[in-house]
Amino acid sequence: YRDTMLYRFTGEKIGSGLILGNSSIFERYETKTSVTPSRVRRDYRKDSVFYRNYTREEFLIPVEAPEIAIELKKISVNNNPYTTCRNIYNHICRILTKDENWGENDVLASLKKKKGDSYAYSILFTAMARKAGIPASPVAGFYVPEDHKTVRHFWAEFFIPGIGWIPVDPFL
Repeated sequence: YRDTMLYRFTGEKIGSGLILGNSSIFERYETKTSVTPSRVRRDYRKDSVFYRNYTREEFLIPVEAPEIAIELKKISVNNNPYTTCRNIYNHICRILTKDENWGENDVLASLKKKKGDSYAYSILFTAMARKAGIPASPVAGFYVPEDHKTVRHFWAEFFIPGIGWIPVDPFL
């Protein structure tokens, strides 16, 4: 449940040895999205539950923080959600320095220090897109670089009507 596994053992003596094993299957894939920006329209149904859920502030996504509005004013926000998200992506890549060991769960601290890990990059992207009125969501998973050492990784997705969810990874 919510990325947590819970085990309950009954009938075992306290202090007795117990060996646990867990097998997982990971799907590995690459996503390439081809979008013609001039054909993208901003046709969101703002009265829908979907739109409200993916543009609202959440506990770790500070959409209404003044810092998010300040950063959004530094880029070109227009009526095209694709080019607006591209501008957000480029802005984040310019202002933050990658720090894989950052480990801070507060994206506003990342903005202040101008650095962050993949989590900070994905949350900042999500908050800025949502502030711009574009449905967005952070995504958690794993990244397997060429050294084959699996590491936790975060990216984001934004939604365009008629196209669907588009993954974006400003950290990589």
